[in-house]
Amino acid sequence: MSAYRWEITRTFGFGGKGVQGPHDADESITSNPKAFIMKDDDGVTLWHGMLYGDWFGYEPLDDYGHASGATCLWMDGECAVEL
Repeated sequence: MSAYRWEITRTFGFGGKGVQGPHDADESITSNPKAFIMKDDDGVTLWHGMLYGDWFGYEPLDDYGHASGATCLWMDGECAVEL
């Protein structure tokens, strides 16, 4: 089981609200919360979400966003992770 989890809390016309990951996410993990935004390579916001637990920061982008068109995961007003 993963020591982190993430969830999509807001979508901007691209579906996904309520999606959680990774596939073995433990919904009881609520520690170390961090808001994130995923954007595409044109800077268009695709999703807002929350990340919890023992994370590095790339997980939502790697687990879900990149395959769906996101190229950057924003935290604290800057692109923290780019694929």
